[in-house]
Amino acid sequence: MITVQSCGDYNLIESWKAHRRGKSPCERLDASDLPDASSRMLFFYAVECGLKYLLIKNRELVRCPTTHGNLLHSHNLSKLVNELRMSKAEMGNKTAPGQLDLALKSGSISHPNFTDVHTAWRYGLPIDPENEKQIVDWLLQVDDVIQKRRRTQ
Repeated sequence: MITVQSCGDYNLIESWKAHRRGKSPCERLDASDLPDASSRMLFFYAVECGLKYLLIKNRELVRCPTTHGNLLHSHNLSKLVNELRMSKAEMGNKTAPGQLDLALKSGSISHPNFTDVHTAWRYGLPIDPENEKQIVDWLLQVDDVIQKRRRTQ
């Protein structure tokens, strides 16, 4: 892990913009615009960058925490969304999926943290299609909120 102490060293908004483009130009994404695991994983990381950008702005951070227990070192987008107090109205009444359902050859399993989906995409673990659609739809909604909040800052 690279430890960065000055929040000004991060270029999170540009990372968000670049990563969310993925394979297709992205004025407005929908689930069909993210056809494969690589594109979906990259979009996950784009949303993560956007959320961390908002967190740094909201907290007016100059020095970034370097300990591993803080949200800037987390992939848990659900915790970031909660920390940023994204309302049900902002989220279009979409709630975070409850879990990550994997359809493995050895049998289906449910993992309690759906935001570990980036690991499943990275390592090629098969995800239940309906669960994956719920997760992608939630990510798209979070991305919409990031865009709206960024315009008002």
